[in-house]
Amino acid sequence: MIENINRNRKELIEMVDWKRPTYFIGYGSLMYPDGINGRGMKYFYDWQDLIPVVLKGFKRSFCALFKELAYYGVYRSDGDEFNAVAFEIDIVHDYAMLLLDEGAHPVYQKPMYNVLNVRDSVEGFDFPEDARVMILETRDVDEKNGMIPEYYIRSTWEGIQHWGEAFTKKFLETGGLKYNKKDFTDAVRNPWRAGYSLSAAKRS
Repeated sequence: MIENINRNRKELIEMVDWKRPTYFIGYGSLMYPDGINGRGMKYFYDWQDLIPVVLKGFKRSFCALFKELAYYGVYRSDGDEFNAVAFEIDIVHDYAMLLLDEGAHPVYQKPMYNVLNVRDSVEGFDFPEDARVMILETRDVDEKNGMIPEYYIRSTWEGIQHWGEAFTKKFLETGGLKYNKKDFTDAVRNPWRAGYSLSAAKRS
């Protein structure tokens, strides 16, 4: 998420609601170390820091739209579920930087996501009783518009292969997309790099 923020880092950190322990649920590019790292956080995550889980009562789809590109998002849906990955965030700095990078920080006038505590909806791991388990819920669900970026699908699909066949099968059954180069044929402009082109698939 790219936006001009005229605040210093201290102000950005003070704006977030923070307590320990806090865990975060990744359901797209936040399901593997290379997708989590590089977002301005101090802690460097490895596989042993990540926990496969299942979230009940939510649906994953390409419903998060940013600059005409569609990304994985989630919204509440009774009877649905999806697999994901949880990881603990130990310091407020890292929590603030992750929310900022994801377009969910309170500094944004129109954030892309609501930040929810889904502690009672997560299965597969015994979190501490006092833990918050946070997820980004798509604020304005859009399942019709936007293009799906090839690099995003490729990196997410390749990133989750570490979790094995059962995980990737569940991912495909719950809104995930397998990378296949022939599916990406329409050129669009990458809004973050001037003059750079990428491929994307049209949404059905």
